[in-house]
Amino acid sequence: MTARRLTPPGAGAVAVLEVTGERARSRLAALLGRPLPDAGRVSLGRLVAEGETLDEVLVVRRDLGAVELHLHGSPAVVRAALAHLGGEAPAAAAAPAERALRAAHRAPSRAGARVLLDQAAGAFERGIARLAASRGAERAELAGELLERGRLLRPLLQPTVVAITGPVNAGKSTLFNALIGRDEALVSDVEGTTRDVVAGACELDGRPLVVLDTAGLREIGRAEGQAAVEAEGMRAGERAAARADLVVALGAGVGAPVQGPPVQRLSARADERFGQDPSRWPEGALSACLAPEHAREVVAGAASAALGWSGSGAEVAESLAGLSAPFEPWMYAALEGALAGGAAGARLETLPAELARSAPMLDAAPSGR
Repeated sequence: MTARRLTPPGAGAVAVLEVTGERARSRLAALLGRPLPDAGRVSLGRLVAEGETLDEVLVVRRDLGAVELHLHGSPAVVRAALAHLGGEAPAAAAAPAERALRAAHRAPSRAGARVLLDQAAGAFERGIARLAASRGAERAELAGELLERGRLLRPLLQPTVVAITGPVNAGKSTLFNALIGRDEALVSDVEGTTRDVVAGACELDGRPLVVLDTAGLREIGRAEGQAAVEAEGMRAGERAAARADLVVALGAGVGAPVQGPPVQRLSARADERFGQDPSRWPEGALSACLAPEHAREVVAGAASAALGWSGSGAEVAESLAGLSAPFEPWMYAALEGALAGGAAGARLETLPAELARSAPMLDAAPSGR
């Protein structure tokens, strides 16, 4: 029974745990109170232990052997989850090239896998050798270039969470199905059909996403019976949206949190107002039912504008071809810390050795406990 962190220790917005082993998966299902999703699927749930809710989590089933938990990055929450899942498991140490090769086999995007294979083939090692041969301002400049490449690579390796929000019958579930490429969410003209958060994984313009379909927002009188269930669904959607990296809001007049992720407002069901020709629709208008591929392009453009993405995932991978790039979260932190100390900083002096060190394999084989 094993459970370990994939993200670095310490506080952060989100922490990711990996759970492996049959006993661990059974324990996780018991804490969730429901079966785990099938391989390649994503679900939203709550970890509940001894009647107490530990956290609301995204459950990502990469394959039959491993499950990822995306939860709040509070150290106390992470410690509690690890304690109930069997504690931190030891992981075998390996050099960067071997870790990159292992990571390529489980990369969530083809573009990300391509860059990781480059790192495994020697690009990362060459970059660190060049960094080690430099001094002072030159080393700081090279470290800055590495960090910038890491920022370009990160969205290819770590799925971006996109929550779709809006009033009832705004076209949220239809857009969700168009983005993930299958009919996962129930689509109906009946208001309040979606009452739980539905999650699905996909690639959009070469970048991996986890898309969340949330309950439609509307005024409810007395929250009793089925209305109470719908109201709880709306609250669950609001919590999920607050934790997302991006909110795609469909329909006018829908409020957005004062603090939280960026919000891109789009207009769905455009064919009902602007006709059947997408080329004549205004910017930000889409119809996932009539023109699903056009809808994907609109959302990709909105995400790029909100999150500062430049080019497609394939274009980013092409720009990084043969170049060294940091590919693990702790590497970004090491580069940022070294650069914060300036060209004469002590940490910049030790940076090449720090980046080249052997580290735990994030996807090492289960220990069999």
